Amino acid sequence: MLCCTLRDGGLTNNFKFSKAFIANHIKRMVEAQIDIVELGYRRRSEKGERLSYCEEAQIKDFLEAEAITRGKTKFAVMVDASELNNQPLNFCSCKDSVFDVVRVAYYEYQSETTMLAAKQLIDLGYAVWLNLMAVSQVPKERLIQCLQQAARIEGVEGFYLVDSYGALLPDDVRTIGQLMQTYCSGLKKGIHTHNNLQLAVANCLMAKTLDFDYFDGSILGIGRGGGNCPLEILLPLIRGEDTFNSIIYDYIEAVNLSKQRDFIN
Repeated sequence: MLCCTLRDGGLTNNFKFSKAFIANHIKRMVEAQIDIVELGYRRRSEKGERLSYCEEAQIKDFLEAEAITRGKTKFAVMVDASELNNQPLNFCSCKDSVFDVVRVAYYEYQSETTMLAAKQLIDLGYAVWLNLMAVSQVPKERLIQCLQQAARIEGVEGFYLVDSYGALLPDDVRTIGQLMQTYCSGLKKGIHTHNNLQLAVANCLMAKTLDFDYFDGSILGIGRGGGNCPLEILLPLIRGEDTFNSIIYDYIEAVNLSKQRDFIN
């Protein structure tokens, strides 16, 4: 499971989460043993809120000041291919970073730039995921090309099916998932759904039948557009009922995301 509450949810409030909310959220996700917590974006501009650009030293200082430890949880950051433009990446070596995972979000026409960046990030020691956005708009033959490109990158961790517009039906997920099994079988598979058609959970469950490895969710489905797959609903369906799920349920009840004063500065 990957929690994208702070990153995708941040797009709904311009990342104006309070420090207290951010710290409490990360601690609760670690306590619940969520595999990966995505903290935000890595961008060249350092304008705006801290999670909108995730400057390394600032995030490290914040985690230390809030006494946040990661336990078994890994921390991820996302970089948009539009930020790359064949320029050097502003990433340090993974061994010196608070981040374990970098997810590169790209459209199909940005494939070449994305693959070059992926190689650089892998050389720096990061676990790299390729997130192909708006997959519902990508023709089959072009999708196969993207999958083949991803499969040729030595050391890449996995490939993500991203339903940016929340337009996919479960049958579509089955079709794309089968293509992923065929053309990039050596990579781990992930899915990031949006809930425009109220099918985010159903699409994740279809991906589960295809042995996908990672599933994105956010607390109460907070996210851009129609929202993301609600983490609290997806969690027991993917990993079964366990004692850690109650941590998420108690957290939701306590935080009440519907009250903006609870999570916005």
